[in-house]
Amino acid sequence: MFNHCSQNFKPFETWFLFNIKGFHDRKLLMGRCPICKCFYVELVETRVTDGKIFSDGGIKEKATKLVELCKNQVDYSSLDLKVAKMPNKKMPRGFRYGVNTIVNVKGEKKLRQRAVDFFGNRELIREVPLKTALV
Repeated sequence: MFNHCSQNFKPFETWFLFNIKGFHDRKLLMGRCPICKCFYVELVETRVTDGKIFSDGGIKEKATKLVELCKNQVDYSSLDLKVAKMPNKKMPRGFRYGVNTIVNVKGEKKLRQRAVDFFGNRELIREVPLKTALV
């Protein structure tokens, strides 16, 4: 949550940055002040040795410099996470595990591979015909 012009507001985008020597859990939060409409950026990172959290923020030119400095270190962004969300609520989401079953379809054995989540949602990944060897 940002505070500028005595107004609290949320960032519109978050970049999750690669870990660097000495720092981990790095994020670059970007937002726009609803009062003065200026661009506000905050870099938050945790020092590995003692777990101390450092925060460096800025507006206008400093914000632009922070974005330029960090744009090559982006691992993924909050927009990537929003796009990756599955629109169909019946499809598996979150942690998934595989379930393999063998079924007979018109006298032919097939292996069905499904992705299943812990909410009971299932998705057929592929169906592979099985070739049985004569013994």
